[in-house]
Amino acid sequence: MLKDLSECTSFKPFVNLRSHALSIVAQIEGGIMLMKNDRDLKTLEEVVSVIRSQLELKKV
Repeated sequence: MLKDLSECTSFKPFVNLRSHALSIVAQIEGGIMLMKNDRDLKTLEEVVSVIRSQLELKKV
């Protein structure tokens, strides 16, 4: 997915794709941990929203 995005003009990775993918996974894992701690799905939704905005993706 990131490779496809990197070919678009709107997505300009500032690090290599593997590092960027690892960063996204870490954000999601952190969001899951926070969600479990808060016992609130909204926490994870906020993390995913930030990732979407970073990648300029629309909610499906």
